[in-house]
Amino acid sequence: MFNPMETILAGGQGTLSHKGKWNLFDQIIITESMAKKQKGNYYFKSAHINNYPEVQETNPKYLAQPLRTYAGSKYLGGYSDHFGVYIVLTK
Repeated sequence: MFNPMETILAGGQGTLSHKGKWNLFDQIIITESMAKKQKGNYYFKSAHINNYPEVQETNPKYLAQPLRTYAGSKYLGGYSDHFGVYIVLTK
């Protein structure tokens, strides 16, 4: 098995921030064969975190962290307490 998300975490990015430190809550695991380019088959191209500006917090105290739906019982109108992840496959 191959975890393309490990490189992202090693680069200092993550999907969930806790006490100022990024963690990689969400991951996508693929088989080694999908990680290798094979003619005629889909194969792994890249891995990403969906941390686009519209899903990030704008409050300076929590800047660039996920824009949460709730903080305790207070509705914030955000999306999630962690960023989603996705991979790009090519053929």
